[in-house]
Amino acid sequence: MAVWKTPTLASRLYSKSYFHAVVRVFHQQLFLHQKSYFILNLERNLSYKYLSETKTMLVKNTNIGSLENTNIGI
Repeated sequence: MAVWKTPTLASRLYSKSYFHAVVRVFHQQLFLHQKSYFILNLERNLSYKYLSETKTMLVKNTNIGSLENTNIGI
């Protein structure tokens, strides 16, 4: 009766197909993480840009409004 050897973890890791599958999954997860990080940064930058633009618009509008009010008062 033949005794079957169960492969150890090291032999499983160093077998080509299993190793490539592990590397492929690792790269996919890394790519997804980088992609989500890039999208979050893009959203954050766009929201900061939008907020800064609306802030300057509000400041310009309030300045114009206050100047008009002072002119009307005079």
